[in-house]
Amino acid sequence: RARLKSTAITALRRYTPTPYSGRVCIFLPNKAWMRSGAAPRQWLRVMPQAEFYFGPEDCNDSRMLEEPDAPAIAELYRQATQRAGRLM
Repeated sequence: RARLKSTAITALRRYTPTPYSGRVCIFLPNKAWMRSGAAPRQWLRVMPQAEFYFGPEDCNDSRMLEEPDAPAIAELYRQATQRAGRLM
């Protein structure tokens, strides 16, 4: 698990995003992440149409895809895909 995390962090540091005008959904653990060191708003520079979806206030970022937060994140995903269907 630690090796996977280290590999992911290395890949993220090397990644240089390019502009994309299509629809992108960004799922964050909670609204507090908008003010975090992760700086998710920076993605708007290259993806101006990005949509942000937020999990529960007490959502744990390292376990947001596990119980008890997984159902809330799954519901956000359903909402995002339903919205995509309406946009087409």
